[in-house]
Amino acid sequence: MNISTETREILRNYKAVINARRREMGRNRSPLRRLLMKSAILW
Repeated sequence: MNISTETREILRNYKAVINARRREMGRNRSPLRRLLMKSAILW
């Protein structure tokens, strides 16, 4: 799958926010693929 540089940056920022929240809650980091799959279901 080819994604634009802008989209890649958005995903990087999204991943960073999610992982920061997970750290605050004492959970492990979640792989980006799993985050995207969960997000795709919500969209």
